[in-house]
Amino acid sequence: MVWRSDRLSELSESHNSEAGSIEIITMQMGVAHGALESASTRHSDYKSQLENLLSDTEGIDENKTAMSILALQTRLQASYQVTSMVSQLSLVNYLR
Repeated sequence: MVWRSDRLSELSESHNSEAGSIEIITMQMGVAHGALESASTRHSDYKSQLENLLSDTEGIDENKTAMSILALQTRLQASYQVTSMVSQLSLVNYLR
């Protein structure tokens, strides 16, 4: 019976602030559980963001993309032509 009374005294509230006590372990488990839930929420939010990004990338209309590229190419060619014409200008050509 001596062992049982020693064990009960170790579990008493007077030992709650000591390392390894039930109260400390319970508190640490609660903190760990909260951190786990927080990480789980962050990961599921991040997964949703990545899935949205992927669906936006995969769901692009090829015709619309091709038209945008052609429009950019046309503007670039026009810009080059204007630059070429401006580079050939001189005061003598302007006064003629």
